[in-house]
This record gives sequence, structure tokens and C-alpha cells, in this order.
Amino acid sequence: MANKSIIAIFAVILVVISLIIAIPVLTLSSSFSNYGTIDELLIFEYAPDNSSPIEKLNLNVDMGNVEIKYVTTPVDYYVKVQVDIEMAGQSIAGKKYSDYFSVVWNNTSPSPTFTMLCKSDTCFDPSQWLKQDIDIIITLNAIILFDINITINEKGNVHHIVPYATTINNVDVNTNEGDIFYDFRYCTLEGNITGIANDGDIELMAYNPEYTRNTTWTYNSIAGDIRINISHINQYKIMNATITGSLVGNVFGDIVLTYYDNTANIGARVTLNDTVQALDTYGSDWVGFEIEVLKDLEDIPFGYELTSTDFPAITNYNLLIRGLTLHSYEGKYYVHLYSF
Repeated sequence: MANKSIIAIFAVILVVISLIIAIPVLTLSSSFSNYGTIDELLIFEYAPDNSSPIEKLNLNVDMGNVEIKYVTTPVDYYVKVQVDIEMAGQSIAGKKYSDYFSVVWNNTSPSPTFTMLCKSDTCFDPSQWLKQDIDIIITLNAIILFDINITINEKGNVHHIVPYATTINNVDVNTNEGDIFYDFRYCTLEGNITGIANDGDIELMAYNPEYTRNTTWTYNSIAGDIRINISHINQYKIMNATITGSLVGNVFGDIVLTYYDNTANIGARVTLNDTVQALDTYGSDWVGFEIEVLKDLEDIPFGYELTSTDFPAITNYNLLIRGLTLHSYEGKYYVHLYSF
């Protein structure tokens, strides 16, 4: 009788252990049965029969990191768009990228347009995804002049890197959540440059660029930093233009401007509006610039104007920085200005 009781106890223990093991296994099996991955590479090219003086490339996507680069070796296309989609998560077993995105490539001359929009809010729900990487690489033929218009409706960064001796025209980038990075070194700018990031940083590096006409810069970050780095070192060519810039920040992000030139052919004026902060307190410095405190009609300070001693020169930078609240202690202006 005692043996039967022991056997019964062991049987119960065995059943309990089996249930302890089986329930998680069944639960995980159920979960992983809907788990899946999407790994897709899409390539689109634009090669019109007849070229236009200026081609207009448009990009409208809901999400994705965009990189713009140039090819200088001979190729048979004007534009190549490469989209790398890597996604993993629940409820996507057996599905394709087209179940989540509407992708349209309109290669009509002279305004090719790439559109990639989400079909449902599932795309924007982070709880659905273990991985969601979308990279969009745009390769442009360097001998073709482009107007570039990029809109990222939800989330994504934009990197625009222009190589040596390449000419670009108008560039307009808008992103809702993401950073914008412009790298313009030893290139030629023929158009206006705009960067607007609702929630993201904006950075510009302009080293010894040339300009063919007067140019307007517009950079606006609602919830991020703006960093502008302008350098003209031993540049003996005339810039041929005046650059007018507007840098609009916010109460939370900093605006950092670094400017350097060692030629009398280039002058600069930097106006800081909406601030009474003591610039030298936060590490700002200026060499070869004169500073003036700006005051309103009631003799109340509201900003500064820093002007290089060679201003106006043959060509000039005239930059207006604004957007911070008058007494903001979160977002600050930092200027590092050198003119020799």
C-alpha cells in the first residue's frame, strides 16, 4: 500500500513538472509561430533620354535613414535609389515589405520621385518590432545638377555628403524626428540650402566652398541643437556671392557657430537676437570682430551684433541667429569667430 502511495506521489510530481515545462514551451511556441523577418533590397534607377538643365529629385518617406552621395566615375544613370529593409517582430511571419509599405518610384523627367509610406499605424508601434532598420541610399551622378527635396514624415536621419569639386543646387530637407547633417567641403553651391528638424539636431560643415550666386541658408530645429562650422582657409578664389543665413533654435537646444577665414576678400556679420546672455561666460570668443550690444527703443538690450573688421568685403556672410527666448537658461548661443 505504501508503495502505491509513493508511486502516486511521484506521478503527481511528474505531472506538475511536465506542466511547468510544457506551459512556457507552448506559450513560446505560440509566440514564435507568428514571429518573422523581412530582409529586402530594392533598387530603382533614373536615366532619362533627354536631360534638363536642372533635375528635381523628390523623396517622401514616412521613415528611414537617408544618405545622399555622389558618383564621379562614368555611370549610365542620373539617380540610383537603394532601399535596404530589415524588420523582425511578431505577426509578420510570411509577410513581405509590401504588406507594410506602399512604395512608388515615379521616374518621370525631369522630376523623379520616390515615395515610401506606411499602410497602417503598425509601422510606428515599437512594441511590434524587435528590429526595424530602413536605409535609403541615394547615389547621384556628379555631372548632373539637382534640386533635392526630402521629406521624412515620422522618423529618420539625413546625411548629405558632397565630394570635392561637385556642384549642387537647391537642397531642402524636412524631418519630423531625426538629425540632418550637411557636409559641404571644397564643393560649389549654386542654390539655397534649407534644413528643418522638428525634433533633431542640424549640423553643417562648410569648408572652402565656392558660390556662384547669392545664397540663402535656413536652418530650423524645434527641439534640437544647431551646429554650423564655416571655414575659409587659404582660399584665394573669390566666393562670387553673399550668403544670408537664418538659424532658428528653441529654448532647449543650443546654437553653436564656428567661423574662420584668413582672407580680406570675405567678411562676416553675425547677429544674435533674443538673448542677453554674457557670451564670454559660456566660452564664446571672437578675434577680428567688433561686438555691439543691440537695444530696443526703450534702451533695453535684446542681442548682439558681431562684425568682422573687414566687413563689408568683396563677398560676405550675413547670419541671423534667433529663436531662443530672451531669458532662456537651457538653450544657449555659442560663437567662435576668427577673421584675420
